[in-house]
Amino acid sequence: MLKKIPQKPITVVKGAFGYAHGKNLVGAVEKVLIPSQGGIFTKYLGCNYWYKGYPEEAVLDYIYPAKRVINGLFLLFSNKAIRILGAIVLFVFFLFPKRLKKQAIIGILDYILAITHTVEWKHPFALPTKKYCLCAKEIYRVSEELLLGGIKDQDLLLRYRKIRDIICMILEMDYAYRARFQDIIPEFNKKNLLKSPIEEFEKVFRIFIQREAIDGNAMLPKWRGLKRIVLTLLRVPKIRKLFVKAIFLTDFSQIMRDEADWYFALDRIDYEYGGVPYYERLRIKDELDKKMGNHHYNIDLLNAKEITGSSLG
Repeated sequence: MLKKIPQKPITVVKGAFGYAHGKNLVGAVEKVLIPSQGGIFTKYLGCNYWYKGYPEEAVLDYIYPAKRVINGLFLLFSNKAIRILGAIVLFVFFLFPKRLKKQAIIGILDYILAITHTVEWKHPFALPTKKYCLCAKEIYRVSEELLLGGIKDQDLLLRYRKIRDIICMILEMDYAYRARFQDIIPEFNKKNLLKSPIEEFEKVFRIFIQREAIDGNAMLPKWRGLKRIVLTLLRVPKIRKLFVKAIFLTDFSQIMRDEADWYFALDRIDYEYGGVPYYERLRIKDELDKKMGNHHYNIDLLNAKEITGSSLG
């Protein structure tokens, strides 16, 4: 039975509980908690699971250019001619002396960061690390260990950290990306990765793309482009070693979903989370609703401030 939401101005998050069969499952924000031990948590009206994070509208606007740049790069490499050209450029790049390599990297990174960080002058791009959810915190921790252990040049370190901040902020703010990341990273077998890293990455990408394909082909060209970028880079021994080290350093227990994360992924038809079909996930959601005493409200969107909480744009 649907309960009626109290008639007062509210903030609703579009996609808070998912997207299914054309429905945008919104959540009405009841309260936002920022505990002293870290993190941000959102309580939605009628739901007794706390969502990790809060999709602040201004910050979502700030990360949008970064997502477009990254998605565009993935799509670019779905083009065979571009991949061949990229492989040639990569080969030539490694023939450069160290000084020219640095200049080339800084030039490319500055071009990207000029687009992604245009709002830094009026608002910090990244949240304070303490406010990240566990998943984003773990990526931050691993990246710091890799960067401080391998990058001595301060000019490069500054720019690499800004790129890292983009990844952390997307995982923190856009649940559609975070839910996929939490779903697929634990599929890595660290023992197999050590023996056959390229084969293990191919296996994980195969699982990922199969789960994405459940919703048709909208996202597939992007992920196939990412797969080709990663598999090309893995042919370079130094980069392959870095990728393997990153996976080994990652504590999967900090990435994997807990019951609350699983709940917010259940009513999403865009991806086969956990390899579990949508109709089966709806059954699980009903069980968890009963367990937690959750109930749904009619929400008057005319009396609400709307925030888009998750998207793959």
